[in-house]
Amino acid sequence: YNCDQTGSESCQGGACQCKMNVEGRSCSGCKPGTFHLSQENKDGCLSCFCMGVTQQCSSSSYYRDQVSTAFSPRNFQDFGLV
Repeated sequence: YNCDQTGSESCQGGACQCKMNVEGRSCSGCKPGTFHLSQENKDGCLSCFCMGVTQQCSSSSYYRDQVSTAFSPRNFQDFGLV
């Protein structure tokens, strides 16, 4: 059987052995409560981390970045986080 290498640990006897957070006949989907199937992840998918708001999550095309700036002492030039 054709196992998805991203989500499977092995393929023995024609059956795929899925990573812990992965499901499906070919190990190609994340289990409920998980998202972002990745070959580098030993569990296959990440557990949702939505602060208890929901257990339904999905990957996003957004990304995070670190932005830094330097201000003179006590002069924030009306800078604020929104």
